[in-house]
Amino acid sequence: MFSAHADQVYAFAAHRLDPDSAGDVVSEVYLAAWRRIGEIRDPALPWLLGTARKVISNELRGRTRRSALTERLRATADESAAVDGVPEVMDALRELSEPDQEVLTLAEWYGLSGREAAQVLGCSTGTYAVRLHRARRRLRQRLEEFGVPHQATGAQHGPAATATLREDGQ
Repeated sequence: MFSAHADQVYAFAAHRLDPDSAGDVVSEVYLAAWRRIGEIRDPALPWLLGTARKVISNELRGRTRRSALTERLRATADESAAVDGVPEVMDALRELSEPDQEVLTLAEWYGLSGREAAQVLGCSTGTYAVRLHRARRRLRQRLEEFGVPHQATGAQHGPAATATLREDGQ
């Protein structure tokens, strides 16, 4: 089956993608064929091209998602760079323990509620609230050492938001 149709599957994929990605599509198609060898009827080419079409669609969707994510990250970085004190906030955050960083980023970067963040951490909402309060206090202490005012930014989410140090646990 491979020797009979691999070139056609490659050509089909190469018309829609770059040559390297087309080779990856061929590999995925034949991996799927190996797993479903008993389901493939003769002639195999229609099944192979149908599978290639699905693999290509997944690849293109993934590229779109990655591109959108890259743009969001670029916009966040540009927005953060415009905020005074952000480098100091990031330095202060990096100096905290891993558990403190985790608690703060769940609240500030990902915007999770106390209940949602507690679920992620596998603890009670009350335990999470105490951990968040303590982590914010330690971050405030680090920020004071860096000379960053208590309300360094007005951002609501993203890396710069850690400087807002909201006390509401949200």
